[in-house]
Amino acid sequence: MKLKSNTLSKIKISGYGSRLRPQRDWLFLLGAAVVLLTLGVFWHTWLFSKVTSGEGGESDTAQQEVRATELDAVRGLFDKRRAEEERYLSEYRFIDPATRGR
Repeated sequence: MKLKSNTLSKIKISGYGSRLRPQRDWLFLLGAAVVLLTLGVFWHTWLFSKVTSGEGGESDTAQQEVRATELDAVRGLFDKRRAEEERYLSEYRFIDPATRGR
């Protein structure tokens, strides 16, 4: 056991030296977190202002094409639902099992 303790005492695991200062480490971590949070807030504020002003990165024609295809897809979906509703009213027959034996 003595061999292990001598070996471990020769190896420096951390660069703190003989005195640890956790207050300095926590202040460094807290400062880094505040800096990163501030940078994130500024980045998202800038990005939000760019998007709300209309500079979203896509051209107007590309946005109009996407909107047109999305609108066509939604209209097709509503047409399918309308046709299915008509089938429920005219084709499908439902029998209530509770009243079947009467």
